[in-house]
Amino acid sequence: MTANEIAQRVFETLRHYDVGPVLSHMGRVATGQLGEVKNINGNTLYYQYLACITRLLKPKQVVELGAAAGISTIMIVTELPKDAILYSVDNDPEAWRWVEKGYPQLSEVLGDDLDLSIYPTGCALKETDLWFIDTVHQ
Repeated sequence: MTANEIAQRVFETLRHYDVGPVLSHMGRVATGQLGEVKNINGNTLYYQYLACITRLLKPKQVVELGAAAGISTIMIVTELPKDAILYSVDNDPEAWRWVEKGYPQLSEVLGDDLDLSIYPTGCALKETDLWFIDTVHQ
């Protein structure tokens, strides 16, 4: 499948995506950010896009660089197949503060994403199906 075909399928999935079921995983998320997830202002489908591309591609391994508080992490992990894994990397000990515990597919990795020694045994970066890079914005 080409990148254009993937984009087309993701946007088709977005038209019918129901954010309702994922909201039950967002009990810790602040009100303002929850509005972004719900797309109350009608400006962005950013979080829904992450969920839809995960649902569509059904990756076995995802690496997220830059977790911040964890909203993107939640959107990805709730759509991840049960036999898949998400390595979510951040260098802030307060990262994932909105992520509820109990996601067996989630591995929180604390440290500098450029330091290959921080990745858990079993994380074969070359086998990553989906990379989500949302780290330093400078």
